[in-house]
Amino acid sequence: MRIPKQPQGFILVATLWILAGMTIAASSFALWTQQALDLATQSAEDTQAALDLQSTKVTVLYLLGTQYMRAGGLLMPTAASKTTEKVIKKELLKLDNQIYEGLGQTRFALQDARGLVSVGILHKKRIRRLLGLIGIPAEDKNPLLAKLLDYVDRDDLKRLNGAESVEYIATQRMPPNNHYLRTPEQVANILHWDKQAALWQKHDWSQLTTVLSANFINLNTASITALQVLPGMSTKQAEKIVSKRQQNAFNGELQLLNALGGYIGFDILETIFFPGYGFRFSLWQEDSLYMKQYHFYLTPNSDIAPWQVKYAIESPIHAFYQNSVLPINSPLPPYSVTP
Repeated sequence: MRIPKQPQGFILVATLWILAGMTIAASSFALWTQQALDLATQSAEDTQAALDLQSTKVTVLYLLGTQYMRAGGLLMPTAASKTTEKVIKKELLKLDNQIYEGLGQTRFALQDARGLVSVGILHKKRIRRLLGLIGIPAEDKNPLLAKLLDYVDRDDLKRLNGAESVEYIATQRMPPNNHYLRTPEQVANILHWDKQAALWQKHDWSQLTTVLSANFINLNTASITALQVLPGMSTKQAEKIVSKRQQNAFNGELQLLNALGGYIGFDILETIFFPGYGFRFSLWQEDSLYMKQYHFYLTPNSDIAPWQVKYAIESPIHAFYQNSVLPINSPLPPYSVTP
């Protein structure tokens, strides 16, 4: 009797299909494993970045609330004697928006509110000059200022070139709050302000202003642009002030007079040499596209907290903060935050 032959070809094909399936399964598992590892690594890095960011924040706030303030900035803690002039010069944390390295990849900058233009206190001459410095045409400055004043005052009387509720309703916009600005960015709600590209394209308005109260301009912390809101302050004088204070902070009028060659073209009574209680604290990660800025007051006599945050804004990183950083001479103490 003839024995039928086994279907060997079929077995070979089936084996190949099984091997292919096993290969695909193994590859899929390897890919899934790699993706899981990548996600875990990214998650760990994100967690560490968040911890570094928060640790830097609380450390800087702690230093602001406990360390001595000088005309040139915040005196950093050091094991050496704080009484020597050499140490004081070396260990100052500047308050003029200088960029510093924080913990990990965190970057931060502190800006004394007196070095910004306050729109919480509506100083009309300064705001008008600031609009011109940012690039607003001369014929638009007064109408914009009039609409700003109408937006915050408590009456319904319209200034020349201003706007009250009637004009806003006619253009299907929310009427004025008739209240002081809560953030500088709120001016985008004011009629015609939102159409001024110069204010928003480079975020210059938000970086030069604050709603924190600041009557005086601090010559040791204001930028070249902010200094020029003072009537009579030329670009040349502003540049010279910023250059000279990098070597030694100004402590009085005589020192300032000598630095400017004996001539001061602006009103010295509108200036000050020492930081106040208001600050802007900018915080971001080196590889991040966004940053957070806290505007706050130090409240050392408060029974509730040593500082009070008035407002915080998250926004794309301004071009200025993409410059090189200046490492702190004394590294920040690692006051770590528990997750």
